[in-house]
This record gives sequence, structure tokens and C-alpha cells, in this order.
Amino acid sequence: MDQFDVVVAEGGLDAMKRLSTEPVAPDCVVTESRLRDLPLDAFLARVERSAPTAATVVVGAPPTDTDAAAALVDADAYVPDGRESRLADRVRRLLGDRRVDLAIDEHERLARTVASVAVDVARAPDRATVERGVHDRLVEGGAYRHVWIVRTDGESGLDVSVPVSGPLGEEELTDLVGGGDPTFVSRAVESGRVVSTDGHVPTRSTAGATVAGPIYDGGEMQRLSTAAVPFVHDGHIRGLSLLSTARDDAFEGAERALLADLGLVVGHALGALVGAGAHPDVGKGMENLAHELRNPLGIASSHLEIAREDGEDSSFDTVESALARMADTVDRLTENVGGEPSIDAAPEALEAAAEAAWASVEDSAASLDVVDSTVLRADDALLVRLLSNLFQNALEHGGEHVTVRVGTLADGFYVEDDGPGIPPGERETVFERGYSTSNDGLGIGLSIVRDVTTAHGWSLSVTESRDGGARFEVTGVEQVSDDSEENA
Repeated sequence: MDQFDVVVAEGGLDAMKRLSTEPVAPDCVVTESRLRDLPLDAFLARVERSAPTAATVVVGAPPTDTDAAAALVDADAYVPDGRESRLADRVRRLLGDRRVDLAIDEHERLARTVASVAVDVARAPDRATVERGVHDRLVEGGAYRHVWIVRTDGESGLDVSVPVSGPLGEEELTDLVGGGDPTFVSRAVESGRVVSTDGHVPTRSTAGATVAGPIYDGGEMQRLSTAAVPFVHDGHIRGLSLLSTARDDAFEGAERALLADLGLVVGHALGALVGAGAHPDVGKGMENLAHELRNPLGIASSHLEIAREDGEDSSFDTVESALARMADTVDRLTENVGGEPSIDAAPEALEAAAEAAWASVEDSAASLDVVDSTVLRADDALLVRLLSNLFQNALEHGGEHVTVRVGTLADGFYVEDDGPGIPPGERETVFERGYSTSNDGLGIGLSIVRDVTTAHGWSLSVTESRDGGARFEVTGVEQVSDDSEENA
């Protein structure tokens, strides 16, 4: 059975004294409706100031004073005179419901933090900016008492990079877990999984630490849970975040899963920065990645807005799917940025791929018209990426009400729109990395279209659509007959 900390106020001043001396706010304050030494409205106002997270339950006959009677509205629950026998059950149900609500709020807050981190790191030009952004977002979320970002080379140990600087050795780790098992960090590095200390163990406060001073200031001991969140990419640990909190049931279930997603997002960002440094032709490094992440992250952000309003689990499922697509995009298209993506070709329906790509751009004012379809041999994930990049290009340059058409050619397919089109003199350069006519464009969307077609052995050209817009034609595509599709 759940255990709750409840303060029963027999007198207003006595209860306030108890609240002011308690190190942790109680779960609930129960008070008589007619206190002998304080009006009810004044008492509830003081509780709100000194213990804002505590629920308040009023018991007894309604107060006769007008202000005190009006204050009943501010209480979380009211048990009328003669029903005191129901008090314990009422408090238990109230606090149980509040605990569930708090857990949902915490899940939403962390989901928003993960999506925000993904946006931030996708725009970051270097590792230091990534680390600072992750730290600030986690602190901003308010879920964790302490947040450290740690670097590791996998051999010589750990170094804290944010918010302080210095080595993280055995002594510091022992302080961090307060005599608990300090191997939780090494186990996270070895397994690539989120690993936490077993329950609450004492740990020293880092409130007085500075960049020039020690990581731990020898401050008072606190009972906190601590977790190590590895930043994982391509089987490598690119760093970690160490988080501590006094919350009950921390780092379990959905929270652990979201932190694992965070580790993948940051790991991919750090891995792509390494890849960008190895391939000078990328130029803008992680800024390139920002363009490719815009669609799935936009979907994540919009569904997080919905989640804030309705709290439906399906909204979080959609966020998870969008972030997974983002991770897949980074894996497939930035692992060897200077070269072509590898392909896994199979029979794919053009119409199905177009609908999947259109869902990823999610622009309700624009429209898609699949004129006709065929089954072609292609890598499904890369075909969808090719189409979504062409769709995004049409939306960016054709306006919010643009119409995009997809249809077949004798040996391939086309994508065209009714936007302003591409001038003939620029049609040879639009596929070059860095080319963009948009003020905020990064110029890699169409270059990836070129990379995908080249990897498949297809040809790509651009011309004018029947409405004067842009028309992209992909030819040299192997089309699959119904018989061969069934035998594939």
C-alpha cells in the first residue's frame, strides 16, 4: 500500500511551525475547518507559501466567516461534518490521484525535454555546444537536482565537462553515490544502457562547486538516486549524463525509456560531428543534420503540444516514432557523409512510399496527388526519404497551398509542383551540397535526393512542370511486374 506523509493541523500556528521545520514538505495537510488560532483562509494561504506541493484537506462544518467559507474552494478536498470516518479513504484517493497526475506531468515534461534537446543538438556546431545544450535543457526541465555531462575515451577514465571541469575518479564517484555502488557508471559504459543506483543513497551537494574548484565541495549529505545515461552511436559511447533526484521511483519505466532515447539522440549528434570532421565536403557539420531532422522533429513537437492538452498515450507513441525516424535518418545518411548511402532493395509500391513521405512533412494546407503508381525495386526507407525531401522542397518554395503530383514514367517516376519553378540556369546546380535559395535553407535536401538516386543506379533530372513549377524526373528505375513481386 502506498505510504504518504500527512500533517494534521490541530492548531494553525502549531502546524505552521511543524511545516517550517520539516526538511521535506508533507504530501498532505489536514485541517479542521474552524481553527482556534487562525482563520481558515489565512492558514491555507500560509500552507500554500510554505509547502506549495502539499495537498490540503478541510474537515468539519463549513466556517461561518465569509472569507473562510470562500477559502474552501482553495482546498483540494472537503470532508463535511459527520463524515470523518471517510477521511482516511478520501486522503488516500486524493494523494493517489495526485501521484498519478504528477507522474504524467513528469513524463510530458521529460518528453518535451528530449524533443528540445534533439532540436538543439541538431543545430550545434561543435561538441561543447552540444554538451552545454543538453545540460541546460535537463536543468531547465526541473526534474533533476544535479546534472553533469561527462566525457569518456573508453580507456583512461571520465572527465566532467559541464557544469564544472575536472576528472571524475573513484573518490568522486564514491561521493556521488554516497557509499553506494560506484560501478553504475562503468556498467552504463559497458552496456550502453541507462544504469541507476539501487534506491536512494546519500550523496554530497555540489551547490558550491565552481569551474576552478573541486567537483564536490564537501557539503551536506542528501539522499538521492543517481543515473548514468550513455550517449550511444554506432556501438560507441560518446559521453554520458549523470543525473540525480530525490523523487521516489526515479529512473524507472517510461522515464528510463525516454532517457535512453535522449542518449541515442545526443550520441547520434556527437557521432555525426565526428563524421562531419572526417568529410570536409559536408561544410556545415551538424547544421546539415538539422535540415534532415526538421520533419520528424516538427511532428514530435506538434504531438507534444497535443499531449500537453489531452495527455493521451497515443501522442507520446507518435513522438517516439518521429524520434526513431530521426535516428534512422542519421544512421543511414550521415554514417559516411561524403559517400553514398548503402541500399537494401526490394519491391516497393510508389504510391505507398509517397503517402508515407507525405505524412512525414505534415502540411495540412498543401495537397498531394498521386496520378498513378507502379511497383519498383528500391530501398524503402531511402525511397521515402527521397520523396519527402522533394515534397519538403516543394512546400518551402511553392507556398503553403502548393499542390504536389507524383506519377510514373516509362522507366521511373516524377515529382512535380505548381510553385514558382527553378530557372533553367540553376537546374544543374540545385543538387550541389550547400545550394539553397531559401534564407534559412541549408542546401542539403536535394543533394541527398541525388545521393539516393546515385546509390540505386538511377538518373535524376529537373525540368519545368505543366503548371510552371519544378518537375524532378527519376529514370533508370527497375519496375517490378505483378508476377515477380509475388515471387520476390
